[in-house]
Amino acid sequence: MPQSADFKIKWIKERAKRHLFFYLGSESASKFRYKNIYLQHRFDHYMKLVDQMDKDFAQAIKDDPYEFAGVDAFEIAGTKIDAGFAYQGQTGKDYTYDEDNEVLIHPNENS
Repeated sequence: MPQSADFKIKWIKERAKRHLFFYLGSESASKFRYKNIYLQHRFDHYMKLVDQMDKDFAQAIKDDPYEFAGVDAFEIAGTKIDAGFAYQGQTGKDYTYDEDNEVLIHPNENS
């Protein structure tokens, strides 16, 4: 698998189980008997499981959106990028366009 994080592996397994339960429910729906009406009893528990798993997944997305987005937590919020204007303190010389002038971006992984 291309995923190595425990959180992502857990949810890949959970979603795979959800799709298998849905498949079992769908397959069971075609095997009901009309006269005895076994349709509801045949796959109702699968659909309840699928609904609960969907709710759990939606809650997990709300709780940990950065895990599913594949970004760090600091990248979720807004970013402030400074204008990049730079002057030496004593002389007032402008070094905005020098190669060694770095534009500050906040937040970043160090702050």
